[in-house]
This record gives sequence, C-alpha cells and structure tokens, in this order.
Amino acid sequence: MDKTAFFQRATACTAAIAAAWAAPMFLAMADWKIDTSADQAAFLAQCGHESAGFRYSAEVWGPIPAQVRYERNFDAAWPPTAEDPRNRKAYELGNVDAGDGRRFRGHGPIQLTGRSNYAMAGKALGLDLVGHPELLDDLDVGCMISAWYWHQHGLSALANAGEFDRITCAINLGNPNADISRANGVDDRRRRWVMAKAALGLT
Repeated sequence: MDKTAFFQRATACTAAIAAAWAAPMFLAMADWKIDTSADQAAFLAQCGHESAGFRYSAEVWGPIPAQVRYERNFDAAWPPTAEDPRNRKAYELGNVDAGDGRRFRGHGPIQLTGRSNYAMAGKALGLDLVGHPELLDDLDVGCMISAWYWHQHGLSALANAGEFDRITCAINLGNPNADISRANGVDDRRRRWVMAKAALGLT
C-alpha cells in the first residue's frame, strides 16, 4: 500500500501534507498498536480535526479567552475553590508557573496540552518534554505522543466499539461520558471519520 496516497485519501489533505505526515503517523500507530481499521479511522479523524487537516503541529496562540485560562492567575485561589474557580483549567493542566499556558499549549496532531500531560508523555517516551517542549515541534515526536495519548486513555477500545462520539468527549471534554452537545467540532470530526472509514473500506 502506498501509505502517503492512502493518508491523503483518508484525511483529504494536500499531497505535500501527506508526504510530511504519513510516515510519522503510521509509525506512531504501529508503535502504540492502533492497528485495526476502525481504530485507525477514528485516530486519523480525531487528529485531522485537532490539527485542522494536519496543517498545524502546534496550537495557534492568540491568546484567545480559552487560552488565557491555561495560565495560572496568581491573584486567584490555588488550588481553585468553589468560591474562586478562576484557576480551574490551569490546575487541571498542571500549569503552575507563569507562561506555562503558552509553553505547554497543544502540540502534536491530537493537541496534547498542559505541563502534566507533557510530563507523563515525556516519561513514556523517555524525553524531557517539560524542560524542552520544543521537542514536540518535530513531527515524529508529535505523532508519537498523540498515539501515546490514545493508548493511555483507552481510546482504541472505544474506536473498535464504534463509540466515536465518546472519543470526542474524552479528547475535547476530558471525559468520555460527557455530554456530546458541549464538545467542539462534532460535525467536522464525524465528517472526517466517515471519510477515513471509506478509505479503509469500512461503512
């Protein structure tokens, strides 16, 4: 199989993007045993959405209001409380130091975010991603941590069961049992899933 041509069909990306991304994505899927057609279709679809069609390997930083919440507010409670929840997102991400929000912004095609996630992924891959987050600018590393995230959160089981919306909730809302109506990009994710399944011969 021509993996580059297949990747282009499955993700509707350009030939240039496929040439850059196909090899590291297939290597990452092999290493983390994303190896059934259903699993690969779901993984490609979710990564395709998160990376805007594999056009971005890192989150574009504004910061927009949602990204501001990645940063610890040193005038607010830490840990956050019911009375003062302003640091809730930063606390969830483990972003303790000033500038951590931008430093540990989304990276890789699945947009792994936050100091805590960088630390866990780095430990699994044997890389100091907290000390050197720029390592994630490498597509090989970004794809590998995305596949690691998929494995770490048990998303292959959901993919093989056809529970695509629960994967969306796990990635976007942090909980596979969350309300899908609260998730971002649901229609685009589903569209990409249909396209990837068709490329893999699934209905």
